[in-house]
Amino acid sequence: MQAIGEALKPLDKLPQVQEAKQALASMSAKEQAEWFYNHHLEADAQAYQSIINGRRKEFERFSVWGMMGKQSFSFDKWHPELQKDKVRALEIKRQAWKLAELVLRGAGRNITVAGEPGTGKTALVLAMINHIQEQSDKTVMFISIATLAEKLHQFRDEQVQRRVQHIKQLMQKADVLVIDDFGTEVANGSASDALQRFYFEIGEARQARDENGQRIYTTIITTNLNSKEIIAKYDPKVVSRLISKKAENQLKFKGLEDVRE
Repeated sequence: MQAIGEALKPLDKLPQVQEAKQALASMSAKEQAEWFYNHHLEADAQAYQSIINGRRKEFERFSVWGMMGKQSFSFDKWHPELQKDKVRALEIKRQAWKLAELVLRGAGRNITVAGEPGTGKTALVLAMINHIQEQSDKTVMFISIATLAEKLHQFRDEQVQRRVQHIKQLMQKADVLVIDDFGTEVANGSASDALQRFYFEIGEARQARDENGQRIYTTIITTNLNSKEIIAKYDPKVVSRLISKKAENQLKFKGLEDVRE
């Protein structure tokens, strides 16, 4: 014990230790107890936040972005005036905000964001997950499925396959998973057996429920496909697990135009 005491002596010279000693010296026993209690709470909160930040970084690190790299967007950057139908563009923004709030407050759900290319689907989804991350401790993972599908079919590259398997494991348990451009990874006909199996396992894992029977995970799909095209490309078991059938969980960009320059 004496050796430990000697080892800790240098800590006495730290400014924060000196300040704590001065503060405690002027306190009653009750005030000192309260001081220690509050500082324990602060330390616990810092430890919890450190764990949360570590989890978030893992999902961010293994997110898969497209050729443009990692992107971000926020609701205040969505400008309805860029569209001819400004009223419709504003309504879609409001619907996206409402869905983000539902994810924050309620159970997990499947959300389908559909429309023509260039209408801003990915941008608004990025705004949604940005809002969710700012307002909660939820983990978020973004997957550009066209990019990931290329790696999925590199069967002979063991290193790539190990990374794909790790990405799949994270996709199964991210609080919020975004699968961007669903459908672009299938050029013609239906999805490959490997891709169908990959989607099924992701979708099945994300059906998990808590002790109250509430869905735990939220999956957000963006796609240029309509319902008939999705059904033609994917197994019904995949569609059932990933694509929302409820109108309140569908964000349709019908009536908006391509705003890419």
